[in-house]
Amino acid sequence: MSNSEVVWNIVKNSSSFLYKNNGITLTNEPYNVLNVNSRKFSGLCNKKALDVSVVDGNVVMNKKRTKSARFPSKLKAAMILKKEKSACAVRKELAGSYYRVDLANYAVARYNKLNKSLKASKVVKKAPGAGDAMQISKTD
Repeated sequence: MSNSEVVWNIVKNSSSFLYKNNGITLTNEPYNVLNVNSRKFSGLCNKKALDVSVVDGNVVMNKKRTKSARFPSKLKAAMILKKEKSACAVRKELAGSYYRVDLANYAVARYNKLNKSLKASKVVKKAPGAGDAMQISKTD
């Protein structure tokens, strides 16, 4: 067994990040794109993992650095996604560096959902008295 398999066998049923929702076991662990409790998406047992989240009103993609696993302060590499073409940037970052290409579609889907939730809904303000006044008619 490799190191990641041992870690997964320990963590899969007894992690502090686990919770159940409608009969599905989910996790809140860092670097888990879908928050699903499976070995493929686990950020704890995979050397290469990524996370797409919101920080200070911006969508940020975090990647684990594989060579700095012993130094937690240097473990993550963050990339702020601001532009409308950031979905393409996520694909390019993952596919171009061969970094977990299997998670590219999931990361783009999560980016789109987070970006859509950040966009403020436009509030239409009516001018005072426009359309609000009652019409009174007198009939004799």
